[in-house]
Amino acid sequence: EQSQSQVLSARARVDVSGSDIDSINLALRPAISISGQIYPDGMPPPTFQMARLRVALNPVDDDSVGNASAQVQADGTFVLNNVAAITYRVNLTGVPTGGYLEAGRYGSGDALGDLLQVGGEGVQLSLQIGFVPGQITGTLTDAGGQPFAGATCVLIPSARNRIDLYKTASTDQYGQFSFPNMAPGDYKVFAWETISTGAYQDPSFVSRFEDRGQVVHLEKSGSATVQLKVIPANAQ
Repeated sequence: EQSQSQVLSARARVDVSGSDIDSINLALRPAISISGQIYPDGMPPPTFQMARLRVALNPVDDDSVGNASAQVQADGTFVLNNVAAITYRVNLTGVPTGGYLEAGRYGSGDALGDLLQVGGEGVQLSLQIGFVPGQITGTLTDAGGQPFAGATCVLIPSARNRIDLYKTASTDQYGQFSFPNMAPGDYKVFAWETISTGAYQDPSFVSRFEDRGQVVHLEKSGSATVQLKVIPANAQ
């Protein structure tokens, strides 16, 4: 519910299992403002400008109230207004090639590896962007050890909530693929002969193939190489 500039919100999970629900009582809570700061790690490119960045909080539930977003100021500060008390993922746009969202804190909690739960009062949101990316390259083969072309390789971060770090690449005629300009950290690489768009973001789908992925660790400015076997279409 919205009245002038004041946003009120309430949420409750309801389980309907064969019986009627007579009433649901929800306590509306006012939206809050969240102040924040962007911190760089490493040397930004000469063309980098803080004021080109935009911070957004995207609701985890599709049926929740809208996003909250704010333009970053030249000094790296920003203020998110009218933030409803629900659960979000943090998104940062305007980061140049070779830059990445490295870390984040919301109060004392991890703002990136965990979902961001907004409560009754705002605390500081601190985000760090890095500029020392690495690269992951690899070769994909079939069961007979021959290069496999045209497969979809997917890079999934160990922090599965980091949707911004999920990447895809196709193998060339030699079965080779690459993920350039990647944030340092721990990942797992999978390669499917065929896969539906976005299926790799479904935890229940990926869980069926965990033993077919290869773990890889990427250092700042580092490189890593992997050798993979393709997951054939008949295995899905």
